Amino acid sequence: MLHITLTLLFCVSFASSVCAQTMRFTTTNADYQLTNVFSGVDTFSVTVIIDAPLAPEVYVNPDIVSVSYAVSGALVPGTPSGFYAQGSSLNFEISTTAVLSDGIQVAELVGNDVILTYNAREIGNRRFHPVLFEIRAGGTGQIQNSDNVITENPLQQVNFGDEYINDLMFDPGNTTGVAAQYRPYS
Repeated sequence: MLHITLTLLFCVSFASSVCAQTMRFTTTNADYQLTNVFSGVDTFSVTVIIDAPLAPEVYVNPDIVSVSYAVSGALVPGTPSGFYAQGSSLNFEISTTAVLSDGIQVAELVGNDVILTYNAREIGNRRFHPVLFEIRAGGTGQIQNSDNVITENPLQQVNFGDEYINDLMFDPGNTTGVAAQYRPYS
């Protein structure tokens, strides 16, 4: 089931103010009966806020206020998209003095600057938005889009931060960065 709802943004009535009206496109895995064809990614949600009033008309690439999406599930070994073969990476080191029973707090990762990097770069998959996530020992970090190569012929590329950048702050001693997860034997 596809949901399109009207979201009204209210504004204080001043002579120069204008009230905006947006549409929300939202859908989740709960709206469908799923059959996994490849891998077991069966949980997802997508929300797009469209900067236009709900009206009976054709919408082709309407202006977007925000996009939010998430997918999760079990992947077939070697996916996604040959992750490391795409230039993607995941790098961190756990200290030999770390207490493993409560997961690994950021303070228990080794390094003086960037101590964990997750780069979901993709090449030639026609997708934007994959993330570059970095955290630093001192309790700061950043999340931004990676430098994806959307298509190779013709070359279409997105550079670091062209789509989004967010600075992060946290308490390294109270932020769990890595936790043990057990999976059943198959």
